[in-house]
Amino acid sequence: MTDEEKEEYADWLEIVKKNGRKIEDVPERFKTVELCAEAVKNFTYLLDEWDIELEDLNGYLNDYYFKYKLEPGEYEKLIKAAKEKKEGKGAFKYVPEEIKDAVHLELYEQRKLYSPEDYFPELPEHLKTAEMCLEEIKRNGGYKLEYVPEKFKTLELCIEAVKNSANYSAFEYVPESLKEEVTKIVFGI
Repeated sequence: MTDEEKEEYADWLEIVKKNGRKIEDVPERFKTVELCAEAVKNFTYLLDEWDIELEDLNGYLNDYYFKYKLEPGEYEKLIKAAKEKKEGKGAFKYVPEEIKDAVHLELYEQRKLYSPEDYFPELPEHLKTAEMCLEEIKRNGGYKLEYVPEKFKTLELCIEAVKNSANYSAFEYVPESLKEEVTKIVFGI
């Protein structure tokens, strides 16, 4: 990259750090893992701007006074934003396909180290490893078993998850084929 391109990249990086929605405007050549991860982290939905939960949207849209406060065209934008949020698209639809996995892993690592907000449930299954799943169970509790791919649900992992879950709640995510053995080992029955 030339000095001019580095400067332009730095400008785009600052822009998406302030408003992840601006990833739409970023030229493809500047869409790096770093920039895209920042955009995903800082992507706000119109629903977030209105402080509306997805489940409560229908109530708001049926409220005459709420509709009255909307600017022309905002009603349609809210419906579109609700659909995007429900489908989990957001900024990822602007991330180049060839770096999506790297962006997911970058977000996972960042949140694991620096944030109480958890990314493991959002991490695509094909990126999860057996080691990563065990680490999540040990670090964050057995409830994470819900997000562990079936192929990694070994007897040892399931025992660890059930032992590390409040009221043994992870038991419901233990595969049927292992439930009897987990019951014997964890509960001594």
